[in-house]
Amino acid sequence: MRAIALLPLLCVCASTVLAVLCLMAGYKSDFMENFELITFNTSLLGEGLIEAAAQEVASGETATTVNVPPALQSALASTLLSNSELIQEIAEKLNIHDFYKIHMLDFCEGYYEPGPIPNASSTNPSQNVTFCSPPQAFSFFNATQVLTDELLPGVSLDQIQFPSQVQDAITAMAVVQKVMFVLYCTGAGISGLAALEAIIAFLIDGRLSAVCNAILDIIAFIALGIASGCATAFIYAVTNAVNQYGAQVNLQAYGGTKFLIMSWIATVLPLLAAFLWCIDCCIGPDRRRGRKEVY
Repeated sequence: MRAIALLPLLCVCASTVLAVLCLMAGYKSDFMENFELITFNTSLLGEGLIEAAAQEVASGETATTVNVPPALQSALASTLLSNSELIQEIAEKLNIHDFYKIHMLDFCEGYYEPGPIPNASSTNPSQNVTFCSPPQAFSFFNATQVLTDELLPGVSLDQIQFPSQVQDAITAMAVVQKVMFVLYCTGAGISGLAALEAIIAFLIDGRLSAVCNAILDIIAFIALGIASGCATAFIYAVTNAVNQYGAQVNLQAYGGTKFLIMSWIATVLPLLAAFLWCIDCCIGPDRRRGRKEVY
């Protein structure tokens, strides 16, 4: 048995587990839902419309003359509400959740506690996840469809000025997300195969087993490296588009830092394992055993 095989074995085992977790994170509400690709903060979506309505009511306009969807005008009927209370009541009538988290297999939605916030990243609010979509391969978050389905009847995304460029960015990156899924599956599979090969190499000495293990580890590194690169590009492109075009309607997006850290660690570990196998191959079994060749 070769004890040096234990280190690369641990590396590829850890890489396999992390790659699988990248795929499975958030597949249900109580399993790593905080390891998302992207979080959409919609807690203040349409606030501009609501504030305009509140200002008109405060200036003496009647509810029927305020330029808001009819479905929301009932909230304006009472002039006894303060502006903040009015904003909160109309926001609740919009029926949109405070946040939506995109994962590899699904999306989760819920509410911030104790209430809507302007910037989730700075205040670190408590999140109450209320629903996760059924997990499926090649999952795609259709923001327009999800929000349209949740809006109160009589209210449309156009009325709350939801930017179409946000959905365009998500749609454009959908192919990248599908490629990520395939590459994470490939990387996890090859890492698992490398772990089995490392177990064999632990029991059987020789340079050939070290070379085979190094090759498998490099392939796993390439697959996971491309997947992590695609994930980084996906997160960067979508969050930039959302924050650029959604700023006017208080729509924000935050990249999943935890997911990226986990993904890149899973990527680096096979490379480390390959490096260790190369050292083992250079040392050779004779030197490890302290043998001297006789000429």
